[in-house]
Amino acid sequence: MSTTSPSTSGGKLNTFNGVFCPVSISMFSALLFLRLSFAVSQLGFFMTVVQLSLAYAIILLTVLSLCAVSSNGAIESGGVYYMISRSLGPEFGGSIGVLFFVANVFSCALYVSGFTEALTNIIGYGDSFGGKFIHCVLVSIVILCLCLLGSSIFAKTAVIGLFVIALSYSSFLVTIFVKRATDIEIPQDNTYFYMQLSNETDPFSEKILNYSETKYARYTSFNFKSFSENMFTNYTYDYTTGKATDFAFMFSIIFSGVTGLMAGANVSGELKRPHISIPRGTLQAVFVTFMVYILTSFLLCLTCSRELLQNNYLVMVAIDIVPSLIFVGVFAATFFSSMSNLTGASRVLQRLAQDKLFGVLLAPATYETRTGNPIVSVIISWICVVLVLMIGAMNRIAKITSIFFLLSYMGVNIACLALELTSAPNFRPNFKYFSSYTCALGTIATIVMMLVIDASMSAVAIVLLMLLIMILHYQAPIGSWGSISQALIYHQVRKYLLLLDVRKEHVKFWR
Repeated sequence: MSTTSPSTSGGKLNTFNGVFCPVSISMFSALLFLRLSFAVSQLGFFMTVVQLSLAYAIILLTVLSLCAVSSNGAIESGGVYYMISRSLGPEFGGSIGVLFFVANVFSCALYVSGFTEALTNIIGYGDSFGGKFIHCVLVSIVILCLCLLGSSIFAKTAVIGLFVIALSYSSFLVTIFVKRATDIEIPQDNTYFYMQLSNETDPFSEKILNYSETKYARYTSFNFKSFSENMFTNYTYDYTTGKATDFAFMFSIIFSGVTGLMAGANVSGELKRPHISIPRGTLQAVFVTFMVYILTSFLLCLTCSRELLQNNYLVMVAIDIVPSLIFVGVFAATFFSSMSNLTGASRVLQRLAQDKLFGVLLAPATYETRTGNPIVSVIISWICVVLVLMIGAMNRIAKITSIFFLLSYMGVNIACLALELTSAPNFRPNFKYFSSYTCALGTIATIVMMLVIDASMSAVAIVLLMLLIMILHYQAPIGSWGSISQALIYHQVRKYLLLLDVRKEHVKFWR
């Protein structure tokens, strides 16, 4: 990485529309309107705040490392991967790049699934797995077409997307203050709820699917009794997957919804001053989205019965005085987030191909249009998204998404920690609000939460990462990026040379 001061980019976007808006939209994603009520219903207000604080603590520590790396020299396309690979060398940079690609693919599939879930609820068609999958593919094709037109479209329309989300959220706030207590319908697609009423054991039984009597749960409006009932945990099940819930499962749901902190860095080539905009815009978006989540959790606990929160994941739509506004917010948040992730995945894949880390395997991904849009990389990334969509329900994808993003964030923190500990001459970031302690704490936190979510899956992911590092160490072409392994060797050799006794007192040890 260049040791000169950061230069301005050829882009036209500033901090607000180039970083703050994309990051905010990506961090609202599917969680704000689709899954926060589910999280509150299982965790209660107290544990929801704890998990949100834990998730945002990991994010904040990673943001500090990201800001340090992004303010250290010139930034080109490829976002965070470019920054890290030029600091750490091909083996570590390439491995972390692959992690970023996979994490963005899974996250894109997660948001497409969330978008489709809301769409299916509106049109009332395609409730089966096959129907939902077809809808997911159709939605992903629309996103593919937009991404093929270039990343600047997403960046330039992010302000509109954030405005739509803010308008939808304002509708929710108005509803909370003006709507009186009433009964809200429990949706028929909650087959596990109606299974209990019909004494069936198969949630897909025709008896349940044709269940004629609709049940209701109470929206209480402002009621401190509701708040006291919603204060602590009450784990039941997730009616979209039929799985029992617990602390680890719920953390994977929450964390997978707030992983958009790199949305600004992914379009670094479109920014006027990326070394300033990325740190400033990302930190502002993290703070704003955290406060919105805490406020929303509090209001849901204060106005909704536990039964309503647990059995209607679209409760914010159901209670709103203008439900269509919330649906528009859902579509804006999930649609723009999935575009951001598909754009990020394609840019990382293109840069990996251009760096020739995997030989001819990724050679087609280097092709781009005259405007610099990597259309082949976009198509390859889209195909990977469609394959992930075959996993099924949104909550099934969430666990894997969380693990890959935690692994990616671990890589960012380790990268910054290694550069700081080795006192690398090419690491002189303008951003000073980080240290080796924040990097180390971020690394430990990501590893611990990976193991909490799923120890076996996390162990497999870490082993695969180690194997990838070894393969790239021996197979990657020699470049002029500089290698962190050489920096570590130099650091240790220098340290022990300085410890030598310069007096050379004894013949046994003198050379």
